[in-house]
Amino acid sequence: MARPKSMTEKVTINIDPVDLGYIDLLVDQGFYGNRSDFIKNAVKTRLHDYDDQFKEIQRKERNTGEWVVGITRIGQADVAKNLAEHRQSELHVIGYLTIDRDVDPDELQAAYPKITINGVMKARKEIKDRYGY
Repeated sequence: MARPKSMTEKVTINIDPVDLGYIDLLVDQGFYGNRSDFIKNAVKTRLHDYDDQFKEIQRKERNTGEWVVGITRIGQADVAKNLAEHRQSELHVIGYLTIDRDVDPDELQAAYPKITINGVMKARKEIKDRYGY
């Protein structure tokens, strides 16, 4: 599934001139549309090589809370539901987490005492600070 452009992050890398030359040669020969296409493809290929390890990490850590892979959001209704059910959730997100602007930081922390992000968190500065982002 293609991601909206707003869900991508810009990353800067340094590449050896010879490696860059090989990338440019592949682009010139039509294997890739541009350098970015090559780099995105290379990253996805390498990440795919670790699929079994990712699954094993999630299996081992499953008892430590909720795992979300992809794009997710937390709204005030989610927080209120957890609090009403007297439930605290440790949340692990691989991807993109948005926390709505109307979410009360104290209530969020009561409902989700630990939030771990491997990816991007979009939230108010106060919330990011509380969780160390």
